Amino acid sequence: MDLLTVTKEIAPKGKAYLVVRQGPGGAALEEALADRIGALREQGAEHIYLASTDREAPLAEGQKVGPWRLSFRHEMWTMKRGLGPDRPRPAGRLVLESLRREQGALWLDQYNRGFFGVPNSATYGEEELEELLAGEPRSGLVRLDGAAVGVYELSFQEETPEIEGIALLPDYRGQGLGRELLLTVMDRLAEAGYPACWLQVSSANGPAWGLYHWAGFRPVKMLSHWYEAVSV
Repeated sequence: MDLLTVTKEIAPKGKAYLVVRQGPGGAALEEALADRIGALREQGAEHIYLASTDREAPLAEGQKVGPWRLSFRHEMWTMKRGLGPDRPRPAGRLVLESLRREQGALWLDQYNRGFFGVPNSATYGEEELEELLAGEPRSGLVRLDGAAVGVYELSFQEETPEIEGIALLPDYRGQGLGRELLLTVMDRLAEAGYPACWLQVSSANGPAWGLYHWAGFRPVKMLSHWYEAVSV
């Protein structure tokens, strides 16, 4: 049996994640999950989310796991869009500024504040920052009239680039800047010669889901179902 436990988010968010990578299913799996959930509770996790990537060991709504049951929360999806001339264009309100080492602390602060409430989001630290600074520029600050108001992160690990993350600080939301940020990032990728881009989004993230649909992104693949362990 192969179970992946993620505890990094317990301290900052009170969340933990448990992924079934390989079964078997049935009673043996439920017993193992119950043990892990109990241990995570003892470590301070207030919310424990579970998913399975093994078709032979699926999870289900209402499934009993010891003194807990599984309650469906959301799905993770990939979405894709072409970057041809038919794409909507930004108004030029925002500037993308590639990350520099001296901006590391500011970038980390804005990243973690911007993504704090996003489903399945990760808290970044010095290790993640060093990885971003070591490779080709693919992340940075978002500026409005010179002020840093958010962050962006791209990934070029695949032939089609991924918009790995875009986020605004809470005070700058609800002003149309999320739409402007998405279109600005799409423009950067199009100007670099990429014909398309993709991203991941949670079905529970209503604002992001609606924004991506508005911009012409379409669902490609459902990656995972996520459940929360709740007391019976």
